[in-house]
Amino acid sequence: MELMVEIEKLVEPLLEKDQFLVNIIHKGGSGSGKLLVLVDSDSGLTIDDCARISRKLSVELENHNYFDSNYLLEVSSPGIDQPLQLNRQYFKNIGKNLQIHLQDGKEIEGKLTEVQKDFIRIEKSFLSGKKKIKKETLTVSFENIRLAKVLVLFNNY
Repeated sequence: MELMVEIEKLVEPLLEKDQFLVNIIHKGGSGSGKLLVLVDSDSGLTIDDCARISRKLSVELENHNYFDSNYLLEVSSPGIDQPLQLNRQYFKNIGKNLQIHLQDGKEIEGKLTEVQKDFIRIEKSFLSGKKKIKKETLTVSFENIRLAKVLVLFNNY
């Protein structure tokens, strides 16, 4: 864990003004393995952004000699399989469908319509009666969210 804190200190100064660190994942043995650095941006992250951060971070890691043997460094934006981890990530997902697992074990799916400091609003659609679509807006506090993922929906046309 201490290593992750040290690496976080190396990553932060490498980020542009609207970029932010989401997570650092170290897989493998002590001082080796794979280091995955997940970075996001309010305006979107490009491959060139990831490559720039990776090059600079690689130099910093070598200078600090944190790894005893070979390791693989990967700098990436969180993929669709990664849950939203920071409140800041919700803003760029307004209008997208989320699957939310609540602290009490319940699950909600719906369109993210609003993000505030302490909560989000989800619009849930369901059939009511004879093919009438009814919509309900739910307010969910961030402290009540255990896990949230962006859903990818495919339409069959």
